[in-house]
Amino acid sequence: MAGKVGSGAGIFDATTTQINIPASTALAIPTTWTVAAWVNSAAAVAGGSNIQQIVSKWGGASSGQLMNYSLGITGAGKARIATSNATCASTSVGVIGNTTLNSNVWYFVVGTYSGNLSTATGTLSVYVNGALDNSLQTVFSSVCTQARSFVIGAFDFSWSAYSHHFNGLIDDVRIYNRALSTAEIQALYNAEK
Repeated sequence: MAGKVGSGAGIFDATTTQINIPASTALAIPTTWTVAAWVNSAAAVAGGSNIQQIVSKWGGASSGQLMNYSLGITGAGKARIATSNATCASTSVGVIGNTTLNSNVWYFVVGTYSGNLSTATGTLSVYVNGALDNSLQTVFSSVCTQARSFVIGAFDFSWSAYSHHFNGLIDDVRIYNRALSTAEIQALYNAEK
């Protein structure tokens, strides 16, 4: 399938398709990070609380949220980024964007987290098409780095029991070990739109 960037995009069927990258310390980023992807959702997931996962490093129902990062689209069609605190407990936060993402349209969706160790706070932000769509101040400065798989197109709910599958196309997934600035995110969007 032709992608937004380059010659191919991942096709996800909303029920069984995902890409699983085994746990790696390189993907467990504690203080600042950016996750980004071009997405084209075929249809919304029914219900406002359901999430179509774009990318996630999150899971573990029996041990709390264990969430390093989770980028997805809500049932209401809004971009969402979420994380949990450094103790990997059930203390998680998420921020939902304001823009409604229409089906069958390419969008550049980005989530960032920037922790400040000296103030024990952080900022969680979601961007759509290069523009800040919403942000939230957190009460923790670093996030969970539990050894979990990095999954594209689903959520690894309980060690390979996948759920919240994406329905559509995902292309050009990126992970950075720092929070990109708004100008850098805008430049990426402009270079690829």
